[in-house]
Amino acid sequence: MIINAGYILSNPGNPNSIPLRDKGIYIQEGKIIEIGEFSTIKKKYREEEIIGGDNFLAMPGLIDCHSHGRGLSPLRGGVDYDHLELWLSRTSKVPSPGKYLNSAYSAIKHIKSGITGMVYIHIPPFPTLNSNQLFQDSLAAFQDAGLRLSAGYSIKDRNFITYDDQKFLNELPSSLTQAASELIPEETDGDLFDRFAREFKELKNKYEKENMNIFLAPTGPQWCSKSLMEKLTKLALSTDSKVHIHTLQTVRQKEFGQQLPEGGLLEYMNETGLLDTDLTLGHAIWLTEKDIELIKSKSVSITHHAGCNLHLKNGIAPVANYLSNEVPVAVGLDDKPISEDEDMFQEMRLINSLHGQNNKELSGYSLNPADVLNMATKNGGIIGGLTAYSGKIQKGSAADIILIDTNRIKEPWIHPDSDIRTLLFHKGLAKDVQTVIVGGKVIMKNGKIRTVNENEIKRKFSANLTAEITKKKKESDIRSDLKPHIRSFYEGWTPDSYEPYYNVNSKK
Repeated sequence: MIINAGYILSNPGNPNSIPLRDKGIYIQEGKIIEIGEFSTIKKKYREEEIIGGDNFLAMPGLIDCHSHGRGLSPLRGGVDYDHLELWLSRTSKVPSPGKYLNSAYSAIKHIKSGITGMVYIHIPPFPTLNSNQLFQDSLAAFQDAGLRLSAGYSIKDRNFITYDDQKFLNELPSSLTQAASELIPEETDGDLFDRFAREFKELKNKYEKENMNIFLAPTGPQWCSKSLMEKLTKLALSTDSKVHIHTLQTVRQKEFGQQLPEGGLLEYMNETGLLDTDLTLGHAIWLTEKDIELIKSKSVSITHHAGCNLHLKNGIAPVANYLSNEVPVAVGLDDKPISEDEDMFQEMRLINSLHGQNNKELSGYSLNPADVLNMATKNGGIIGGLTAYSGKIQKGSAADIILIDTNRIKEPWIHPDSDIRTLLFHKGLAKDVQTVIVGGKVIMKNGKIRTVNENEIKRKFSANLTAEITKKKKESDIRSDLKPHIRSFYEGWTPDSYEPYYNVNSKK
């Protein structure tokens, strides 16, 4: 196969990498074999299929480094955005079309956004009945769609309603205590972990290969006991597994950590040994300067979910500070990006705009498009454990490439000196992506998915959801009844003072 490209962003995350013009890319057996003048490539490999054209821009595929595979977003599932702790109390209301269909539609949305690889973090129902099969249903959907995948198996063993379930239950009206207690699993610590570890090892042995990585995904330190975290550390080290964990997503999680004997969630995690694994923190909004020094010393990485963090009123992660301290950061859409269409281009623009607010001095460090493109390509592959993906278009690399139609981006006129990468970054949309190639296989061409039947998946998706909504009523009702009590429980869970990383405005 030959790609004809008017522009090639061979290394979009490198600000010194100049876009190539009017080149051809020859692909064979999933690899990039040669890059050169299109006319020369065409003549040399005259029997090969040619895709693309003068108006197309070729670049490495984008990576979503944190997704829960929700084809049906919670917003479309009937749960409006709110503070995370209140929002979580209502997510059981969201119906499911079935795990395979939910993940299949998620995969379709990702492909249409130019995403060639993703990090899927399985969030099972609790108690974790049938979690193993649900996880495998999701893997099958992503594999069928043709995406490169890293998949995390999740576990938690405490705080199923609030960050102190026993205290919360004690404060509840007696009329709600029994129903609320039924939301807390009864499985013992030992039985829970032993079953989880056995299933994790079986999944890793069955699925892990060049285009798929299986990793550990404890849900968060406030949801995992110290004993569980210590066991997970040993499991990660013994199986050479990555670990991805939601951490310090909200100010209330920070307050929870400060109440621990260790004096903070990062210190708590460090004592369990988890920081010494190949660890990624999801969200990581409420880290102190001391925390940043600690994770830098432990080579911990971070995934940044800008849109989700705004929707759920979490705050703004100090990404500029992470990057200036050489802490690696990747982009995660988290099923709740700023665009309901899961448009990675809009999310990248949001990230760039948010983190240009760091300093009132002109010399202050702020992000630029190359930084964000690096987060969405090369860093996403490294942090996500997508080992075959390089984030570059170069000889010998896996052919994970997207083709973007530049006609809309350039219309009606652009200055001859305009930089196509900057234009793409500031004006590009998911709808401009026309072709998606993963490992040399074309999984979308001319905007049409080739690996799965998009219309049939949407039809089944809709039909199943319509039938499912009536089954969700009982648990949804008790969660709604608990919401005002959860809100009351968290009153006062905030620090006495703030000292923000970014200067945004001032009361005085």
